[in-house]
Amino acid sequence: MFADASGTLLTVMALVLVAPVVAYAYLYSEGPLQRLIALLTTLCAILLVIPSYTMYFVLLSYPLIPLLYLLSGWPGRIFTGGVVLMQFTLKLHDAGMLVRLLGFPAWGTEVMLESLRVFYTLGTPVLWGTVAVLIAGIWQIHSN
Repeated sequence: MFADASGTLLTVMALVLVAPVVAYAYLYSEGPLQRLIALLTTLCAILLVIPSYTMYFVLLSYPLIPLLYLLSGWPGRIFTGGVVLMQFTLKLHDAGMLVRLLGFPAWGTEVMLESLRVFYTLGTPVLWGTVAVLIAGIWQIHSN
């Protein structure tokens, strides 16, 4: 979408999008669970704003693992789905090769490949998983 944008512009845009989420998490945290969510929100924001490698997402393990056990209801389900999505570090080319290996008919393979192109144009599975984790965390804070 922003293929011609500079790195600085992308960083500023990411900061503008993520800063209100982090601020909300800290302003409305009232207890250990909400504080753990605020910590996770901060770490996710850092990884989303600063261009980083996928290997740095291991830093999220400390708040992610306890929250997988502590969150329940819809926030817990969305959180778990986000964590699962964060584990798919496949690039578009790798995902395309995987689809070809599944042995779908030619038309099915083309539909899947085009769907993957659209999906990866908007973001990677790691990005969508991180966004889902943030949404679930804010939902949990808001519902308490």
